[in-house]
Amino acid sequence: MMVGKFSYGRLSLILCLGLLGACQTAIKSEPEPLADGWLNSPSVFATQRDRLTQLQGWKLTAKVGIKTVSDNESANLIWTVRGTENEIRLYGPLGVGAVRLSFNGDRAVLKDNKGVEHVGVSPQELLMRVVGWPMPIDSLAYWVFGVPNESQSYQYQVFDGRVSLLDQGGWLINYETYKPLFLDDITLPKKITAKRTLLINGEESLVRVRLVAKSWTRTR
Repeated sequence: MMVGKFSYGRLSLILCLGLLGACQTAIKSEPEPLADGWLNSPSVFATQRDRLTQLQGWKLTAKVGIKTVSDNESANLIWTVRGTENEIRLYGPLGVGAVRLSFNGDRAVLKDNKGVEHVGVSPQELLMRVVGWPMPIDSLAYWVFGVPNESQSYQYQVFDGRVSLLDQGGWLINYETYKPLFLDDITLPKKITAKRTLLINGEESLVRVRLVAKSWTRTR
């Protein structure tokens, strides 16, 4: 699933070929308390990673919204992974119309609503440049499964036996609801809100990314 140093080319391999366990370092049996109730033990995420090693491909259907100091937009999202290929489709009440973002280890391509293709190395950079959405796709690929991107440091808090807050890469991620969305033995986050202050067009803005998962399915 999702562990180890992140690169866009390895995203689906990490998610779908079960490299989780191989990339884990020393696991401590109990979380170590930090200041103000924060924890940082990777053992909390071990079971979820082990279960997700079964996945060889997946499709997430969700509602996603982006709120900044000047914009408040939402769209429907379909994220499909097959092998090393990722495709994110955004459509609905999106300010620039429907777009399709495809990426693998070599490049990223965003096709806008007029059929024009915009090419880049980073899907995250393309989405910001063309759509104006500061969505952290690299780490979101981990967060939607309820685990952190282990290429970055993190800390978390637990409520009622589940991770409720994750602090990583300058983002504060709030896990509001969990639900067995697909596969009987895997419970995944249903509602996620990630917040961070970013500099957008020369102006400091609090950015809020909210994702509500509707369904997960396997792909081949």
